[in-house]
Formats: sequence, structure tokens, C-alpha cells
Amino acid sequence: MKNKNNAIVPNEQENNIMSLEQLTAKYNIERVDFDDPGSIITYGNKPKDDISNILISTSKMNIKEAEKKLDDTMVTKIHSFDRELDERDKKAAKKDLPIVAGAKNFLTKLGVKKFENEKKANTYQARYQEYCDNIEEVCKIVDEQMQSSIANINLRRNIVLEINPYIEQLEAYITVGEMDYDNYINEINNLKQQEQTEDVQYEIQYRSQLAEVFNDKLDKMRKVLSAYKQQKQVYRMQQNNETIIVLQQISYIQDQKPILIAQGSGMIFNRMQEALAKDLKVLNDATNQAYQNNAQDLVQNTQTIVDLAVNGGLTSESLQVLQNAIKQGDQILVDGRKRLQDRIESDKKVLKNITEELEKYNDSLEHLDGIIQGINGDKSAVKKLGKRNGLNRFQN
Repeated sequence: MKNKNNAIVPNEQENNIMSLEQLTAKYNIERVDFDDPGSIITYGNKPKDDISNILISTSKMNIKEAEKKLDDTMVTKIHSFDRELDERDKKAAKKDLPIVAGAKNFLTKLGVKKFENEKKANTYQARYQEYCDNIEEVCKIVDEQMQSSIANINLRRNIVLEINPYIEQLEAYITVGEMDYDNYINEINNLKQQEQTEDVQYEIQYRSQLAEVFNDKLDKMRKVLSAYKQQKQVYRMQQNNETIIVLQQISYIQDQKPILIAQGSGMIFNRMQEALAKDLKVLNDATNQAYQNNAQDLVQNTQTIVDLAVNGGLTSESLQVLQNAIKQGDQILVDGRKRLQDRIESDKKVLKNITEELEKYNDSLEHLDGIIQGINGDKSAVKKLGKRNGLNRFQN
């Protein structure tokens, strides 16, 4: 219970009850003077002004230039490293046209940086180095953010430490003011017990008005005290949240970074193993195919050799075919000679008939010619004609 002489100390760490004078002296409180209305107006303003100055000055410190942020590309590169490796494998498997490949190799040998870099950038080592560099850049940004978070933690801690004494002082002001208000109300009540002259009534009315004004002042002080305590709690919650963020940032840098680097290496190792396994599978398939091809060749060769052994050299069938051909050819020759002889005999008869007809025709022409010449007076022609006709008859 409070009374006009004793009050509960606002410091939570102390449990003893201090007197009004001790409380006033400890917190350097300027007591209210009800005879001076200005004292009511300024009562408790000093700790409020000190707290306000701290909050305003530190609020500017809370607003800083935004530190570097993680962009989507950097984050995507972390979880899409396997796809990056797939693209690398596709590019490696893609074959350039011979003329293009030849030109690139030629320019690479000449030392053209573009083609040298292109060739190097398509290696697992280059992809992994790019992946690690991205993680390093991410960790660098996280570290910068962590330093900013630590600064925010320290700032809020210092704000709380700095405003605490003034909050205690303001609370003491309220406690002392409440005690002075109670004492002042007691004085008004004592006046009410006196003879109610006009002056006494005016005095009661005046003092009651001052008490109401001061009570309103105390009410506002209690509200602002509550607001300051809430703001202090906000700073503590922000400090706690920022501490959790810092712990996560430290965990990422110290714990997750090595794991991500190891996982990136593991992804590449898995692909190298996959490539080796594929090569071995292809080699194994080729070996088995070679065995199967050799077996098939062996069967085919054996079959060919057996066929050669069975059917090799001149066969009786071939000899029989040749014999049939000879026999058929001989018959053709016999038939041909007979046909030739028949044709010759036939030709002789035809030629004999033709010759006889020609002789007859020729004799007729010569006889007619002789007659014509005889008619014309050529006697020798007639004799010749008769002589020829006699010869011709003898020949026939």
C-alpha cells in the first residue's frame, strides 16, 4: 500500500520500500508545485525528452543503405547445378561439323582466346569452379548481411540499455506524482471539512481544477510510459529475431557452405561414374557382340567348308550336263549336215532350171536378132545364127 510518505521503488531489481524523499533524491525528481500551473505542464518532461531524443537519434541509425542482396540468379545456380552439368554433357556430346571442328581446333592451336575459353568453359573443372565461385559470392553477401544484423542487435541492445534509466526515472516521476496528487486531494478534502465560506469554496474549486489537470498529466505519463516499455520490448524482440537470423547466417557459412561444395563435387563425381559405367557397358556390349559375331562367322565358315567338301570339284551332275550338251550338239550337227545337203541338192535343181531357161531365152533372142539382120540384107548374120543353133543343140 502507498501512503504520503512511502512508495514502491520502480526498479524491478529492488524490493525495498523507499520514502518519498529517498525516491525523489535517488531519481533527481523535480516535484510538482501546485501553486505554479507551469510546474504541472513541465512535470516529468525531462525523462520523456531524454527518451525521445534517444529514440529519434537511433531511428536514423536503423535506416541504412540496403546491403547487397542475393539475386534470383545466384540462388538458382545453387539448386540447378545438376542441370548445368546436364547442359555441359549435352554440349560435350554435340558434334560440330568437321569443317567447324577443324576451324575451332586450328584457332585454338593458334591461341585465339575465345575458342580456348569456350573449350575450357565446357569442362567439369570449369563448371565446378563456377559453382564454387557462386557459393563464395553468396557467402560473402550472407557475411555482409550478418555483420549488419550483428550491428542491429548491438544497436537495439544499446538503445534498451540507454533508455532503461530514463524509463525508471519516468516511472519514479509517476509514482512521486501520484503520491503528491493523493496528498493534494487530501488537502482539498480537509478544506471541504472547514467552514464553506466563499473564499474556501473558490479555493476548493481552484485546487480541484489543478488536481484534475495534474491527474490528466499523470494519465498521459502512464500511457507514454507504457508505450516506451512496449517499444523497449519491440527492440528486444527484434534483437531476438536478429539473433536467430545471425545464427542461421553463421550456420550457412560454417555448415551449409562446406556441404554445398561437397555436394557439387559429388554431383560431378556421380556423372563421371555414370560416364565410366556407360563406357564400360558399351565396351561390354561390344565385346559380347564380337563374340556373337565370331560365333556366327564360325558357323558360316564351317557350313561353307562342309559344302565345299561335299560338292567340291567336278560333280557328276556337271559331267552329265556336259555330256547331254555334247550329245545334243552332235545331233544338231547331224541334222545340220542333212539340212545342208538337202539345201545344196535343192539349190542345184533350181540353178539347173534357171540355167536352162536362160539358154532358151538367149537362143530365142539370138535367132530373132539374126532374122532381123537378114531382113536388112546381112547374110553372114543368118549363117552365124544357123551355125550357133547347131552348136547349141549338140551341147544340149
